[in-house]
Amino acid sequence: MYRAHVYDADGVFLHEAEWPRGIAIWHGGLSGDVAVGVRKVEFDVDQVVRLSFLPQPAPDPPRLAG
Repeated sequence: MYRAHVYDADGVFLHEAEWPRGIAIWHGGLSGDVAVGVRKVEFDVDQVVRLSFLPQPAPDPPRLAG
């Protein structure tokens, strides 16, 4: 699984998101708890996928210096 910290527009930590390896969301869009990503399928074809995140609390939220 991939994991990423999610922050609001002001930089406040919200939660940690998880999604399956093999799905690249950095090529797609992200809004709230939904993302659009891409994965390779048979014959090396790109397939667009929609992910719905269930927020996973991080054990120790990161602290931003400042």
